Amino acid sequence: MISTLLRSSSSKKTTSSAPDRSSTGTTGASFTKRPLLAASAALAVVIGLTGFAAVPAQAATATTASASAASAVKAAVSTALESVVVPSGGQKTISLGSLPAGANSVTLKLDGAGAWQNTDVKASIGPNGAQKLAFTATKDGKPSATLTLPLQAGHNGKLTLTSSQASVRVNTTVTNIGVPAAPAAAPAAAGSLEAVVVPSGGQKTISLGSVPAGSTSVTFNLAAAGAWQSTEVKASIGPDGRQQSVYTVAKDAKPSASVTLPLHAGNNGKLTLTSSQASVKLTATGVTFKTASSTPAPAPTPAPAPAPAPAPAPAAPATGTPSGSNTGVPAGTKLTVHNGDLNITKAGTVIDGQDIRGLVKISAPNVTIKNSVIRGRALTGVAPLINNLGGQSGLKIVDTELFPSTASPYAMGIYGYNFTATRVNIHGVIDSVHLTGGNVVIEKSWLHNNLHYSSDPNHGGSPSHDDSIQIQKGDNIKVVNNNISGAFNSGIQITQDTGKVSNFTFTGNYANGGGCTVNIAEKSYGPVQGVKIADNTFGRDTKVSNCAIIAKSTTKIDLARNYYVPDKTLVSVHKG
Repeated sequence: MISTLLRSSSSKKTTSSAPDRSSTGTTGASFTKRPLLAASAALAVVIGLTGFAAVPAQAATATTASASAASAVKAAVSTALESVVVPSGGQKTISLGSLPAGANSVTLKLDGAGAWQNTDVKASIGPNGAQKLAFTATKDGKPSATLTLPLQAGHNGKLTLTSSQASVRVNTTVTNIGVPAAPAAAPAAAGSLEAVVVPSGGQKTISLGSVPAGSTSVTFNLAAAGAWQSTEVKASIGPDGRQQSVYTVAKDAKPSASVTLPLHAGNNGKLTLTSSQASVKLTATGVTFKTASSTPAPAPTPAPAPAPAPAPAPAAPATGTPSGSNTGVPAGTKLTVHNGDLNITKAGTVIDGQDIRGLVKISAPNVTIKNSVIRGRALTGVAPLINNLGGQSGLKIVDTELFPSTASPYAMGIYGYNFTATRVNIHGVIDSVHLTGGNVVIEKSWLHNNLHYSSDPNHGGSPSHDDSIQIQKGDNIKVVNNNISGAFNSGIQITQDTGKVSNFTFTGNYANGGGCTVNIAEKSYGPVQGVKIADNTFGRDTKVSNCAIIAKSTTKIDLARNYYVPDKTLVSVHKG
């Protein structure tokens, strides 16, 4: 399971309640939390499944309860499942037994007793199910709680229980099963579309309604309001439509513009709106469609068909500060769409020229991903677009863009270690790069416009803790010649949550944003050894004034030739 991410106290982070993910999933992220002290006594928890609640209508499957389903429900009532002891800071997974088709959620009654210290008890279903807090048990207390968990599509019928500080004994009983409601009908086009709030660095997708047959373009008026800082708004149609810039919204401004977008063959009738720097409310009105002329154009006089022109070769990567022109997929590259997740199990596999509508898990050494776009999919728990949490050696990610097609607080960029990322464009995720080990090089890449939520479910409704690069542990990490900006928490966050960090090199970069842009925490592992921060330029858009770097004085930094722009003031280290 993805463990709770502990953050640096200097960045004012608290223990995250990020959803755990099963380590057995083929695509879900996974890493091990630093174990807590073993409990000397067990917390006895009795769980009764008291009912299955229906999911919202828009997410439900059109299903009618049948006699066989009713029989399966009756058979499931009061069926006791396996009794388990959940270890301190760990998890146990048990089968829910036979669940009839159409079940979409379960309600659990949890009763606890015997905790030797305060401990959080959480539950989730399936490898992608989001964890939900049942209760915090106090020492010798006897808490009781009832909670409802959804049965997501593709769930494995297994219940996972975790305890943060003390061991837990769990007894489970199934008592009821429900049937989902039919989905609500999609609204027809009525000239105005759903008003949406597009998150900072993210996107929202809404239906155009009923699109007339033969339509070649759509025109609408797009009004904006509520931007807390200047932000660029773009629009596109369908999964393959090119984004078109609409306007840049100034802080508190209310611009309006007429937008015309082509309806390419194969479009899905959906409008995607993005915002680069700030959340903004967007409203589309006056929607009209243009159709092709019913009178065919006269056929031209036949002429000898010319020899087909060769496909253009991809442009060579440009030089200079990393940006949209010299990172990501080179211009002219032809992409082939791949729908679904990829689990790479063959050593030496090369992924080239792919448009991947899913997640990528690395399960073999010496894999190369190049000239590709990775868009991910809808998520119900924390997951990276590229998952190398197994630390497969020799992974190379080159000239590739990571940008989730569905904005989500669960969407991350690259997780793991033992890889090189070169000319990679990562945006629209919470953490761009999250390192759980060493032997990593990030070079000539553009990490920008992190997704940020003012109320993030992974952090108990507090703001997102988004970082461009977070390092939990690892040796030999080089971050060289990159353009890093747009994170709310930190540009580079060394946490030492799960082990020591050593031999960290940060040179030749432009970096900006965050509370402090480079935040180095020691925690229980002591001073970070072998830190070099040299020849970088820093912006001043930090929440702590003039805080390019923050670290304890016990962490010695090889600091040289770091300047603020544009005034060329020498950077010093804030004492954390």
